Amino acid sequence: MQNTSFFKEDLASSELPHLSTKSRFLASLFTFLAERRVPLSYDVSIAGRPVCLCTLYRKVSELGGYDEVCKSGNEQWKNIAQSLDLPGPNVGRKLASIYFHYLIAWELKDKWDLTPPHVDLLENSNYRDHIVDRIKALEEKPVAEAKDAIAFTIKDTNEVNPPAASMHNLPSIRSFYENDTETSNNQKKSSTPFDTLLPNNMYFASSTLPTAQIRALPLPSTLNKLTQPPAAATPKLGMGLPGPPLLVRVSLAMKSNFPDEVDWALGHLIKISFERSQEFKLKRLPGLAECLMEGLRQQITRLHYYQHEDTYYEHLDRALAAALVLRNAVLNLENAQHVALSSHVADILELGVRCALEVKCTELLQYILDIAELEASYISITSEKNELYKTLCRLLKSQDRSILIAALRTLARLALNDDNNRLLQDIDDEAIGRVIMLTATEDEEVIGATLDLLYQYTTYRSNTQALLRRSDVWTLVEHLIRLMLFQAQERYMAIHLPTLNASSENTGYVGLPLSELQQLLSVQEPERCIRWMRMCFDANPKDCVLQTDIWQLYCSNMEKIQGSSQMGISPADFIKVSSHAFPNARAMTVATPKQPVEYVINGIRRRRVPLSLQGERFETCLWKHTNGPICGAQLAGPSALYAHVQQHIASMPTVPTTCQWANCNYSRLPSNGVAGRAIAAGIVAHMLTHLPPPPSKDLLPSIFGRQTSATKDFRVPLLQTAVDERGDATGTALTATLVLRNLVRSKQGRILFTVIERRVINISTVNPSIAPYISEMLLGQP
Repeated sequence: MQNTSFFKEDLASSELPHLSTKSRFLASLFTFLAERRVPLSYDVSIAGRPVCLCTLYRKVSELGGYDEVCKSGNEQWKNIAQSLDLPGPNVGRKLASIYFHYLIAWELKDKWDLTPPHVDLLENSNYRDHIVDRIKALEEKPVAEAKDAIAFTIKDTNEVNPPAASMHNLPSIRSFYENDTETSNNQKKSSTPFDTLLPNNMYFASSTLPTAQIRALPLPSTLNKLTQPPAAATPKLGMGLPGPPLLVRVSLAMKSNFPDEVDWALGHLIKISFERSQEFKLKRLPGLAECLMEGLRQQITRLHYYQHEDTYYEHLDRALAAALVLRNAVLNLENAQHVALSSHVADILELGVRCALEVKCTELLQYILDIAELEASYISITSEKNELYKTLCRLLKSQDRSILIAALRTLARLALNDDNNRLLQDIDDEAIGRVIMLTATEDEEVIGATLDLLYQYTTYRSNTQALLRRSDVWTLVEHLIRLMLFQAQERYMAIHLPTLNASSENTGYVGLPLSELQQLLSVQEPERCIRWMRMCFDANPKDCVLQTDIWQLYCSNMEKIQGSSQMGISPADFIKVSSHAFPNARAMTVATPKQPVEYVINGIRRRRVPLSLQGERFETCLWKHTNGPICGAQLAGPSALYAHVQQHIASMPTVPTTCQWANCNYSRLPSNGVAGRAIAAGIVAHMLTHLPPPPSKDLLPSIFGRQTSATKDFRVPLLQTAVDERGDATGTALTATLVLRNLVRSKQGRILFTVIERRVINISTVNPSIAPYISEMLLGQP
């Protein structure tokens, strides 16, 4: 190799170059660095001491160059720093860094006659080991012809029979741009530059030049192969650098709008959004959602204008890819909320639906409808004139099952978020008739989507009135009643009830005083019957009362104060109200000795003595008038009864000497020294023994005229529909019940309900999960 060293003569004499030579060196060096665009500093110093680049270069060249100095670690650099009188800690490393930044490229060109790589791959790189050896290996050794690998034939003049170089043992050309691996402590270091290529006489690429550390991509993809540049490739800016993360690269490619870049990005996004859907977060890539929406709009627009052009299918593929990526992304709620923040989402979706219908691309239409369904929960349409809303209404007449389901669900979700109450009030009669017909199907998805839309539709009073005027409303009602038991499964519930023995005894019953009944008259139904039940009945999980008996008792009480023709509540409502008076009470059917099936209210029984509105127990006065009947007055509480008896005693013309309470034989005859008042006081004190004790649990049998004996187990058949983890109703049966409830709440629905009332009550008996909603239906009648 020809030595073209600038200081050839000066280095040979080991003398410092004269001023003109030094100035000429610095001028050439600065010109060279300026051409390489290396940042220059004419005042290079360490700890305030200037560093002469000319002297530094001469000393390193005397020691054999940069690689030879680095072989001894940091010691040689420290010695050079001491010779230059440079103080401070880590001065050796600082001096090596200065040399590498300003002089390494000059050494390659001047001393070794090599072409320095680009500044980003040399001076600005962190890979600073074996620089000269690597470039020599690349430029001086012949390149073996191979398709996918680069082989170098290394000849050592010291070896008689050098081993043949294997393609698997040769270094990769990109190894120059990778960090050198740490050398083993046991590894020998050769004195010649090329000996470092073959340490310990091993022929492995990892032992010669460090190989690239290939990190796992976020997603394995055939579209992003890690290829090595060819052997003769000219070093370029960025070659060998790791580059940005894959998703950032994809996002930048989408923003570039270059067709090839966009196709590459969409290919990756399809795979990532499908295989890593939970990790694909659009908010972590600012602008990507907007790029996808805008790209979808552009491709859809071009489909309209390029239907007969050769590029039509290219635009169609890009539109399908963008729509599929968005569809997969918005399955995640966070992504759906993020996409909803983009501008003109509803307009782009409407454009996509309209264009897909125009070009008859069912796949694109399905993707757009899926996006619309998921975005409908986060976008707001404030006018019934919105094009997306009008397009979805027209799709209600579609014969395609998937399109029909998507349209039904999207409209229901849009109506749910309609704060202005403008949607679903202008759907034409033909579309509503089609929706009613869909309730007759057995397809669970179709029925579920249809009922969701009908529920939102019937929340508007005007829609309900229009629906009740239709001739096919009875068809809808019949299907709703059928769907209240949709996919019901038979279950049995065991109930332990006492057996009932016939008895003609009906003793011990105390009725409500007329004064209490008159106070109840001021209370409106159904609160009136709730209070009446709590006054006359008590909760008891092991007992029950006949529905007919409790209803007749209530009617007889109300007739005393308002007549028989002015009942304010129907029998069905009265029975249902029992669950409000007593939360654990349930209307059900049981078998009795007299009847195979009797309707009872389980969980309550009648009180022996009723309570007042204030919760005090009524007591009967059994004081006998002189030669007269028993008083029989009803007093609320022992205090009122005691005061009442005192009035009886005080009103007697003579001082009583005997107790006149029922059949009591107590007497107190007058004696010497005992005044009449004392005798009367003794009788009054004796009356305390007749006052009732604290309320007892001794109540009457639950069914009037019958007494209980041993218990008996009953298995009550039930038809259980879908429930959630808490046991509450859910699914099709619940939605059908809610739609029917909306229908019967109106005035026209009252007539409808009188026809279906018994059937609905029977369903609530066998399907307890929807019974609370049927109760609201019963109580909500005007």
